[in-house]
Amino acid sequence: NIIVVLNSIIKSIKGSRWIEKVEIEDLNTKQKKILEVEGVLFRLGVQPNTEFLKGLVDLDEQGYITINDVCETNQDGVYAIGDVSNPNSPTVSSAVGAGATAVKRARFWLNG
Repeated sequence: NIIVVLNSIIKSIKGSRWIEKVEIEDLNTKQKKILEVEGVLFRLGVQPNTEFLKGLVDLDEQGYITINDVCETNQDGVYAIGDVSNPNSPTVSSAVGAGATAVKRARFWLNG
């Protein structure tokens, strides 16, 4: 019972005691519509801020830093975690886990 709405903005959230309706506007067509809902989960700022890394580390076509399963980039000793390298689950909990992995790998790399 989840509806994914892309390329849209929330114009209003309505309800008396609980969320009941959401008015959204499509950014491409400017068409507005009202959805009857019981909750809202929205995501902001989904583009990674990695422009300054172009040419330094490999980025995918969306601008996310390309890493392997232990957070290593294509450059020795350079690791990436969090929103800039994880487009599928950019959450604090996944960033913390990746951070722990990167620190362990960086320590191993430094101690050679």
